[in-house]
Amino acid sequence: MTISELSKRLAGCVDAVVPSLLPNAVKDGREWKIGSTSGEAGESLGIEREGEKAGVWNDRAGDQGGDILELVKAVHGFSTKQAADWACDFLSIPRNGFVKPP
Repeated sequence: MTISELSKRLAGCVDAVVPSLLPNAVKDGREWKIGSTSGEAGESLGIEREGEKAGVWNDRAGDQGGDILELVKAVHGFSTKQAADWACDFLSIPRNGFVKPP
């Protein structure tokens, strides 16, 4: 499994991932809203909940964004490897079940 495939699998359960990462996030239609990756209340950061863009996030105040795995990295300060390990644990798949792209 590649990092991209892992991110897609994680995005498939965005409504479970976001509250785990950011307990103060609030559902607002097709998005989760939160103040920032630090987790304070607010609406600057939006995370798509549905469709092709599920898991895609954008922090309008901090000019950051990316896919759901990038959100894991930003919230925890993780490297890509650490975020992938976190995602594997969250999804209950073996940590050695993914391969970095060449």
